[in-house]
Amino acid sequence: MAAVMLVLSQPVSAQNQETTTVKISGNCDMCKQTIENAAGKGATINWNEHTGTATVRYNPKKTNLDNILKQVAYAGYDNELYLAPAEAYNKLHACCKYERSNAVTAAPAVENTAITATAPLQAVLNAYFAVKDALVKSDGVAAQAAGKQLAAALNGIDARKLEAGAQTAWSQAEKGLKMAAATVGATTDLAAQRKTLAGIAAPMRLLAQAAKPGQPVYLQHCPMYADGKGGDWLSRRKTSKPFLRRADVELRQHKSHHRMKKLITALLLLLAALPAAAQRTVTYHLYVKDTMVNYTGKSRMAYAVNGQIPMPELHFTEGDTAEVFIHNELHTETSIHWHGLILPNEQDGVPYLTTAPIKAHTVHRYKFPLVQNGTYWYHSHTALQEQSGMYGAFIIHKREKPAMPEYTLLLSDWTDMHPHQVERRLKAATDWFSIKKGQLKKVWCRATRKPLAQGTSARK
Repeated sequence: MAAVMLVLSQPVSAQNQETTTVKISGNCDMCKQTIENAAGKGATINWNEHTGTATVRYNPKKTNLDNILKQVAYAGYDNELYLAPAEAYNKLHACCKYERSNAVTAAPAVENTAITATAPLQAVLNAYFAVKDALVKSDGVAAQAAGKQLAAALNGIDARKLEAGAQTAWSQAEKGLKMAAATVGATTDLAAQRKTLAGIAAPMRLLAQAAKPGQPVYLQHCPMYADGKGGDWLSRRKTSKPFLRRADVELRQHKSHHRMKKLITALLLLLAALPAAAQRTVTYHLYVKDTMVNYTGKSRMAYAVNGQIPMPELHFTEGDTAEVFIHNELHTETSIHWHGLILPNEQDGVPYLTTAPIKAHTVHRYKFPLVQNGTYWYHSHTALQEQSGMYGAFIIHKREKPAMPEYTLLLSDWTDMHPHQVERRLKAATDWFSIKKGQLKKVWCRATRKPLAQGTSARK
């Protein structure tokens, strides 16, 4: 960015205006519109994008060049008096982002802002600067003593003797400043003192503007304060030492890195202590197909997975990650629900509730950690497919091997009737299945004390 210089300043008495030409950074017509709109009431800006110069006309009774250029900076454009805040610059359109020099890029936003005025509140400012200088030296005892001086100076102010502007500033700043001074004066804890002083930069600036000190006062920014979050304070020097010393920051960083190294070491030891099996992924591929079965002398349609009913028995070890691919080779959708398992909700497998259904001729992958052990089962949750063969055992072994062999016994039943027909008759409550199995005949014979002829053979 070219050097920013004040080129011309002359009043135009006929129009009660002053006209000044300044350099303002920018690139394009969009920049021109934004810069000129930032002028505010009582002022106009005519910016030339080719030369980067702007003619500023303003009524000194309504505004001044300082306020005008401050608003330009807040709009995102560096100028004679102010550097644009980083947030404002970053919000500019891509074509408006002019090249900033390294010094500008590294500088804190709108800092080293001079405040000039006159003197009745000078004692308060002197005590404030004493606290700040003590904190720069990391001297908590000196900061405590200066805090007591600040409290005394604040308590000694008679608002009735202040000018009108100073009275307004004092009424706004008094309560917060007195509380801060009492806090700093009551402790030697540097962290607490710094936090308190950083919190009163705004009311102190307001008071300094009304106090009219004999020399300029600058608003400074410390980028190292609060672990890099930054903080503001006032200074009599345009370039001031950091509010928080670099050594303090480096010590905090060293302690933080040391704690992180200890945490990482402990985590690595914990992982190393886990058995290798607890860190593996166990993968199964399950193929769902239509099939025909004959359990009663009649052929009926069913669902087979990997060519078998029930579905394959799945084995894992606690701590494994289960990865199961479902290959749906049906002409209809299907699903798999992991019954009783603790797992992420989207892996639960209930279609249209927790997981999308597995469409016909597609493949779906389930993947989830196993955080428990025991004997469970898995089954379809679609269209009563479970009753036609889609169920199986899901075994999660403990990390320690069992003392004796284990075997899985899976019990189920079968009917040649279509599951939907079974459901319909159960809902109708017709007692059909009791009649079909001969149960009502058995009850009747017992009630009449008649022999049950061929009761067993009557059941089918």
